[in-house]
Amino acid sequence: MNEIEVIKYGLEGLKYRKLRSWLTILGVVIGIASIVILIALAQGLDRSVRAQIEGFGTNFIQVLPGNPFASGSFGPPVFKGALFEQDTDSVRRVPGIIGISSLVSPGFVNFQFKNSSYGALVTGIEPEAFDEYVKTTGMESGQFLKGTDHTGVVLGNRVAKTAFKDEVETGKTVYINDVPFKVRGIINPAASFDDDVYIDKHAARQFIADTEDPDRIFWIFIITEQGREVKPIADQVERTIARNHRVKLEDKDFSLMTAESILATIGAIFGLLSIFLGLVAGISLVVGSIGIANSMYTSVLERTREIGILKAIGAKEKIIIQIFLSEAAIIGLVGGIGGVALGLSVSWLFIQFGAPSAVSIELVIAGIVISVIVGLLAGYFPAKKAAQLEPVQALAYE
Repeated sequence: MNEIEVIKYGLEGLKYRKLRSWLTILGVVIGIASIVILIALAQGLDRSVRAQIEGFGTNFIQVLPGNPFASGSFGPPVFKGALFEQDTDSVRRVPGIIGISSLVSPGFVNFQFKNSSYGALVTGIEPEAFDEYVKTTGMESGQFLKGTDHTGVVLGNRVAKTAFKDEVETGKTVYINDVPFKVRGIINPAASFDDDVYIDKHAARQFIADTEDPDRIFWIFIITEQGREVKPIADQVERTIARNHRVKLEDKDFSLMTAESILATIGAIFGLLSIFLGLVAGISLVVGSIGIANSMYTSVLERTREIGILKAIGAKEKIIIQIFLSEAAIIGLVGGIGGVALGLSVSWLFIQFGAPSAVSIELVIAGIVISVIVGLLAGYFPAKKAAQLEPVQALAYE
């Protein structure tokens, strides 16, 4: 028998046990579909987050107080350290920077509009520099703060639309800890800005306790020139602040974030998430492979006499193994194609309902290849057992 005849013979065997074959295939379909759906969700989330970050541009640097890696590989993160206006002033002289803002935050404040209130996280900024960042999203109405505006406020879209009983509009007056502020503008819907409330940095300091150092800041936001590589600028900023704090770089009490570092972290997180979800979904595939092995062992018992006849007329062990492996591979192939099709369908439904899901061609191919390999592995030992049957014993088997 050549390879084509072996495959045809295997197909005939599956047709003879139609119901059992389809039930076995169903187990593979569920396993492969689970893998495709879960990994597609992880890939979709990864792409969605990356797109949002890249949409805001990659020419920014954030400097935050504390260093989460200061404690080394083990133990809880250490966030000792603080930033001051002196750090902002010294960084302004670094070449390649076109905008810089120190930010202060009094934390959550009582935010009131008409007869309703809301616990809002207020951020005080330097309007001229921060305006460049907000431009990546744009204003739905009004305009961003001006440098001399100490009584204006700009709201994220969700705060303006849903935080209060009545929708807040540009030009209305809101109260922050009973201090009136005029709404100058509302930012377009964007995940990074929806819950934000921005006022001038100097106005924000009135809500900070008198016991706190007036020169202390929450973080530093830096915008670099378009087209220039961000890392060298970030390295210079790091060295400048380290000099101010009189610490070595390896002992620095602050941390830097760039779009590149954020994307690298996101890639690592979602990479691990994809592996974890793949392993979870793989449990279904393991169950499917057990179903294939069980079906093939049952098939060997049912066809013992048939195997004896084949061996009596000259079929070698290799041919017997190929017959049973072809059946297992067909089950894996059909189950893989069905699982990928089901996974694609469910992923498409997720997309229609707004869930981020992305199925790559690599995932489709991997799903089919894995199912075939699982089928071959699950069918190998039953096929080996069939090939080792003695012809006389097999012919006498009832």
